Amino acid sequence: MSNTRKLIVVDVEATCYYGPPPVGYQEIIWIGAVRVASGKIERSFSGIVRPERSQVSEFCTRLTGLTAQDVRQGKKLYKVLKSMESDLQTRRYPWASWGDWDRKIIQAETARKKTEYPFSETHFNLKSVHASLFGLAEGKGLQNAAESLGIKNTGRHHSAIDDATLAAKIFIAMQARFRSNTW
Repeated sequence: MSNTRKLIVVDVEATCYYGPPPVGYQEIIWIGAVRVASGKIERSFSGIVRPERSQVSEFCTRLTGLTAQDVRQGKKLYKVLKSMESDLQTRRYPWASWGDWDRKIIQAETARKKTEYPFSETHFNLKSVHASLFGLAEGKGLQNAAESLGIKNTGRHHSAIDDATLAAKIFIAMQARFRSNTW
């Protein structure tokens, strides 16, 4: 199968607060990714990242389900990215996320921590693709887009692996609906 027939769909969770981050930026604490091939989810990856300068707030725990203890047991960002790259071969295939925030925080974190960027140069903003395909003035949130396509979310919103899986299901549904084999 050609490399252009697979897609890596990624979702990231980061330290979060009611107000601005105390250290001036958010740090990645969870990466979820799935590899889509031939209209199916072929493989998945979930990795918890131990932040270097941030703490997980109560707000963040309510949002993501991750506790301070969970992230203390996580691995350094470069180790999680290496594991993901190895498991999913992320450099070989185009990748996507729901919106552009995930791409931007991954780029910022890898640059800030002098960690190798784990993806190919080809990124798709699935939120924008969805809006374009359905003639929407602006993109819908992940949950609303899923509902509009009749996809039931069986996971937890703001769980990196559950949101990556849901975004992948939306991509698969869009691909089937528009009978497109390329992206």
